[in-house]
Amino acid sequence: KNFISHEVLERIWKGQPAADGALSYEPDFSSVTLNGETHHFKGKQQDFVKRLVESHLKGQTSTRTTEIMTAIGVDHTRRISNLFSKHKSWKRLIDYGSPRGYCRIRVD
Repeated sequence: KNFISHEVLERIWKGQPAADGALSYEPDFSSVTLNGETHHFKGKQQDFVKRLVESHLKGQTSTRTTEIMTAIGVDHTRRISNLFSKHKSWKRLIDYGSPRGYCRIRVD
């Protein structure tokens, strides 16, 4: 699946660069590419990213972190940083949302 934001599509139609905001991913979310940078995930990290991308595709600007953690079966932790502790680039894909306790895909 690929998702390209409305703004990116407009830039493509106008012949402008389309790298900013471009989001694509493997069906199993083992890799996700945002703004030309590919991030690789394993296990529960994949599940977390999948839920977050699905929320993004539904138009949600941010999602409650604890809802995702509970849905993927890691409700023993409420911190994204704990789930992604051994992942070097997760902060370039995932951003803390607003209000506190929410997160989002970093598309802007």
